[in-house]
Amino acid sequence: MPKFSANLSMMFTEYPFLARFEAAKKSGFDAVEFLFPYAHSADEIGFAVQKNDLQISVFNLPPGDWEGGDRGTAALSDRKEAFRTSIAQALPYAKATGAKRLHVMAGLATPDAHAEATYIDNIHFAADQFAGAGLELLIEPINPRDMPGYFLSTTDQAVQKNDLQISVFNLPPGDWEGGDRGTAALSDRKEAFRTSIAQALPYAKATGAKRLHVMAGLATPDAHAEATYIDNIHFAADQFAGAGLELLIEPINPRDMPGYFLSTTDQALALMARIDHPAVRLQFDVYHHQITRGDVIKSLSKHFAQIGHIQIASVPERQEPDRGELNYQAVFAHLDHLGYDGWLGCEYHPRGKTEDGLSWLPSPT
Repeated sequence: MPKFSANLSMMFTEYPFLARFEAAKKSGFDAVEFLFPYAHSADEIGFAVQKNDLQISVFNLPPGDWEGGDRGTAALSDRKEAFRTSIAQALPYAKATGAKRLHVMAGLATPDAHAEATYIDNIHFAADQFAGAGLELLIEPINPRDMPGYFLSTTDQAVQKNDLQISVFNLPPGDWEGGDRGTAALSDRKEAFRTSIAQALPYAKATGAKRLHVMAGLATPDAHAEATYIDNIHFAADQFAGAGLELLIEPINPRDMPGYFLSTTDQALALMARIDHPAVRLQFDVYHHQITRGDVIKSLSKHFAQIGHIQIASVPERQEPDRGELNYQAVFAHLDHLGYDGWLGCEYHPRGKTEDGLSWLPSPT
């Protein structure tokens, strides 16, 4: 049998607001929700909840000036301070009532790139505050007939209509067109490297990515470059760990990228041992590993605990993994045997139209 929660902003309105809690309980409800409790103190609302042995299913953050037309402020770029103040207003009510979920209203705004960026930034900020208080943040599309001009109007808009996960992306590599291939091992580019971290983190938040790859750069792997690299990777890993992210490092074969600092799996693992940070994992690109070392299946077994992500392509063409010197069906079967449950990144150049080359893709079971 479903459980029902009475909305006290719409039901029992024949009673004063604080009396509606008792009326709901007497009518058989064990939970209530409401729009805005802020005309009463948090202690008053908390007392009404406890006295009537009720649970709170949800309530809203302050919406701004409701009578003046506000319908939330989360998508309004000129109301960031008001939005953050609304979080501070709501949290004592959650604590007093035992509520576990709060709804954040977006506001009246055209859903363009500017409003979306504001909304994403504000929701992430609020979610961080809520998580620290043991709360879930809810967002709700509201149909345009009931609330014309509301920023969030459809379920597809609310839940990223393409329903994708991000397996990995790279930090900014520096000036790619100018020849940069990362900056982590470059002693004269420490400031650029730290800036690249700050650039990447908002993208991880906005996309829900859990892993980022840090490119090392073009450098001779001498003691000086190694010391720079270890220091930079450790610094970045601390930043990533604080954001709930894994940092990936990937050896790239010297045929495809001559002069790249990190060129073999053995070198990467030796540096990982010296970095000694739990957030640092190996991005095992089967294509690169086959070119520099081979023995892919045994290497996957040996280093499985250090691997955070795996990428695939045929060798030597770097095309679809259905031809060349590697038997990918054996590789896939071995990964199943190892219990690998992550994504396999298809980092290859299609021979023709991408869709025409997907016959290798196993059918879902």
